[in-house]
Amino acid sequence: MKEKRAIKIWASIVVLLIPLVLSINYFTDPYGIRNIEAAFVNNVTKNNHIRILNKLKVRSDYYLLGTSRLRRIDPLDIQRHLDKSVHNINIEGSSFYENLFLAEEVKAMKKNVIFGFDALTLNSNRKQIQRLNELIGIKKNYIYKNLLQYSSTQMLHDSLSHMAYKFLDKDRDYFFKKEDTFKAVKVTPSMLNERGKIYLDYEIIPNKDIEKLVRILDKGDVVVVYPLYYLYSKYFQEHKNIEVKYFNAIKYLVNNTSSKVYIFYGVNNITIDHNNFDKGGWHFKPKVGRAVFECILKMKCSDDFGTLLTVNNVEMHLNKLSYDIKNITMIK
Repeated sequence: MKEKRAIKIWASIVVLLIPLVLSINYFTDPYGIRNIEAAFVNNVTKNNHIRILNKLKVRSDYYLLGTSRLRRIDPLDIQRHLDKSVHNINIEGSSFYENLFLAEEVKAMKKNVIFGFDALTLNSNRKQIQRLNELIGIKKNYIYKNLLQYSSTQMLHDSLSHMAYKFLDKDRDYFFKKEDTFKAVKVTPSMLNERGKIYLDYEIIPNKDIEKLVRILDKGDVVVVYPLYYLYSKYFQEHKNIEVKYFNAIKYLVNNTSSKVYIFYGVNNITIDHNNFDKGGWHFKPKVGRAVFECILKMKCSDDFGTLLTVNNVEMHLNKLSYDIKNITMIK
């Protein structure tokens, strides 16, 4: 009898707790699904598959697509410039095919994308098919998976953390400010070689796949070649012919798309300073992300940081970048 009573009490607690957890998570909205202005920016840019689908469901005007480098880009900054709703749906370590799938979803809604065209994503040996299939599977079971998310302890933890930081009166971009002031160490040859291992089997995706992206992009879309710490650009030039393959893909894109293509890659005042990147020089800091979109959306570009590529200048500009990369020595 005591056991049955204990089971009934436990079941009653669970029945009461689940609606409570659902309510807390829904109304707190820690990931900024419905309102990015009210959520801490580190949560707004931290995604999983169901969260990405949540953001697609709200049908923003623009979506940021790319790798974990986009974790340092606040969609609210872009929203202020455009005066249109923006969501960040980056996937860490994403392949071109994952981002192409998301771009197709966005364009099917007649919305716009800001598409990251990183060398990492263009490696055809990085297809991430299993992860892409998982995303597609979650989409098919969206209602169930979304309910699980809102009743999860992970979301409850993020909701309670959100409340705690609000109580402590922290700024919305508190975490970005911490990243901007973090004192980075310079990239060492061992760091460079360790990071470079993911490019050992590098093969660029075929043009026919880039064409799939080209066909869905229009003049309202933007493609961005984001800044990379200069030593990685030098590594690409010296290993597996990566630079040549990457630049050929950029040229093909520019010569065939109606979208705007901006490049921040190469040797410039941002990419040569290790303080603009994290410990391994892998991700740029939030202040760099802000500079990128000040250039794209407000035309506030420095002399050497940010270029709009066109059919008329792409060949010359990429040749100049290659020359600059080849001739720069390791900065002490």
